[in-house]
Amino acid sequence: MRAVKINTRIPFAIAGIVWAELDYAQLRDVAQDSFLVSETIQPVRRICVPSQLSRAGFRRRRDWMSGRLCAMRALEQIGRSADTNATKLPIHWPAGVAGSISHDRLGAVAAVSTRFRRIGVDRQCVFDNDEATLLAPIIQAPGDDGFRPDCISREKFLTILFCAKEAAYKAMPMNMQHGQTMDRYSLRAFTPDYLQLLGPRGSFFLWWHINETGATSLAIET
Repeated sequence: MRAVKINTRIPFAIAGIVWAELDYAQLRDVAQDSFLVSETIQPVRRICVPSQLSRAGFRRRRDWMSGRLCAMRALEQIGRSADTNATKLPIHWPAGVAGSISHDRLGAVAAVSTRFRRIGVDRQCVFDNDEATLLAPIIQAPGDDGFRPDCISREKFLTILFCAKEAAYKAMPMNMQHGQTMDRYSLRAFTPDYLQLLGPRGSFFLWWHINETGATSLAIET
């Protein structure tokens, strides 16, 4: 068992979103934990690996437990601590709640809202040069690179763009996600706080944040 701390400070200046994020640095010495608990969720409830993932690798189990624990913490903040839907596979958000989960190799995050119909969150470690070169044709639409500010490296720009397009995909209705690829969504605006994407399923405004290790992005549908 491992008790972990969850950060609830949202990196975006937007109302109506509740945030919960877990840093995997807390789990570096953990090899085979079968469940996690949060130091802040009361009463204490543990997240166990479901039977469907019993033979999965450590990273898959860690990501699942951490993402669901973040989801429970976020739901607790909006008064839905009694809901158990966050532990189902796949996740079932409570009625009237929009939610999204993401993880990369450094941590997990969950966001929920009762204000917006759908939301999408994504986090991604910064690409190195080889990753950026390999993924650029998949991520970028024609003209996207023209929006890159001189102060942002190509690797970070592609990381932000990948993260934003993943978040936008998650914010789409399930029946509209099939067949959507990143290169079909092109940049129409790029500012220090948000960006706009335009594609076959319409326009998305997304908030983004990046540091030396990774990017985070949030998409909402009102």
